[in-house]
Amino acid sequence: METRTLTGELIDHILAVRFDTLPPAAIDMARHVTLDGLAVMLAGSTEPLGVGRISIEYVKQMGGAPRASGVAGGFKTSMQNAAYANGTMAHALDFDNTWYPLNHPTSPTLPAILAIGEHLGIGGDRLGHRDAGRERRALETENIVVPERPATIEAALLHRERP
Repeated sequence: METRTLTGELIDHILAVRFDTLPPAAIDMARHVTLDGLAVMLAGSTEPLGVGRISIEYVKQMGGAPRASGVAGGFKTSMQNAAYANGTMAHALDFDNTWYPLNHPTSPTLPAILAIGEHLGIGGDRLGHRDAGRERRALETENIVVPERPATIEAALLHRERP
């Protein structure tokens, strides 16, 4: 017997959303946030103190099965390594977007979404940049305070069938 959890219920609600029913404004915003996230990754790759360069070189040395791309490095590595390097570059200049409650929803999530989506061949209509601010507020409504959206939500979303 499966025990219901708050995270499970949240995932069920998210999975109930159908891409073809989203308002055009929501799709436009998701595209804008994704483009902004990619832009700050590229900007972070050449950040003056070298955080992007160091992250790229570190990940290249780590190796890993070529499953996902380093956005600015011209290489493929494991999903985890690509998400690490791309996430580091996304937040290197602190130009990534913010949301209420105060957080940076794109830099910790978009790199993982891109890595998983690339490896699994999943497009944006199935694997999307979800609204971390709203999810965080939903969790806090239940008196669960989270510093950022749990990565387990993204992982669980990948392994559940859409209704």
